[in-house]
Amino acid sequence: MGSDSNPRLLSGFLDYLRIEKGSRRSRIDAYTTDIRQFAEFLEERKRVLLNARRPDVREFLQQLFSNRSTGAV
Repeated sequence: MGSDSNPRLLSGFLDYLRIEKGSRRSRIDAYTTDIRQFAEFLEERKRVLLNARRPDVREFLQQLFSNRSTGAV
C-alpha cells in the first residue's frame, strides 16, 4: 500500500467524523491539519498512516515539541 492510501484513509476518516459523529467543522479542520502533518512525516520515512505504530507517533510528537521550542513550525 503506497502513499496514495493516505488521502483515501484521511477522506474516509473525515467522512466518518462528519456523518457518523456529526462533528463540528472546526474539529474536522483541526483533525485534518494534524493528520496531514503526521501523514507527511510518515511519507518522509516511507511509511503510510495505515501501518503507523506507536514509535512513529512518539517520534512525530517529539519532532512537534522540538519545533515548538525552537520556534519552527
